[in-house]
Amino acid sequence: KILKDKKYDKVLEIGIGYTTPFIIEGLKKNDRVIKDINSDENYFKKTYDPKLVLIDNFTEYSDISTLKDTVELNKSSKNIELIKDNFEGKADILKQKYSYFDFVFMDCGGVKEYDSFMKEYWNMCTGFVIFHFTYYKGMPNELHETIFQNLKGNINYLDIIEPHKFKQGSLTVLKK
Repeated sequence: KILKDKKYDKVLEIGIGYTTPFIIEGLKKNDRVIKDINSDENYFKKTYDPKLVLIDNFTEYSDISTLKDTVELNKSSKNIELIKDNFEGKADILKQKYSYFDFVFMDCGGVKEYDSFMKEYWNMCTGFVIFHFTYYKGMPNELHETIFQNLKGNINYLDIIEPHKFKQGSLTVLKK
């Protein structure tokens, strides 16, 4: 269940790539809210200390500039933890350190990796989980099937097909 009075402050991205700088920028801007007559004053009294955990084994990295920027940002930011390794087997360690993640972007691997993610990380996700490349040629693919085979109960979701993209032309967004 998403807590309505809570800021989204714990983010996990598995697979660094094109989206990483946007997620980092979003975390930076999340605390820059313009006060207006609709603002809840209690919101502004809470401490905002976002954490972004990035996990990538760097074996299939195509955007070297994003990697360099992320590594540099990791050195200078107390808000980013960069794990240079496979994500499998890290869930228990991350659960002890962060307990949960409000926003997760799963952007790596195939059926085996998506199955591992669902089994290891799903219970740590409290808000939105986004999966990349869940459709192929306009139809759900085996990654989409793997996600839904591992779900229990009713989940709200949205499939976004991006026909203008040659690779990874879709997203599946789940809301717990």
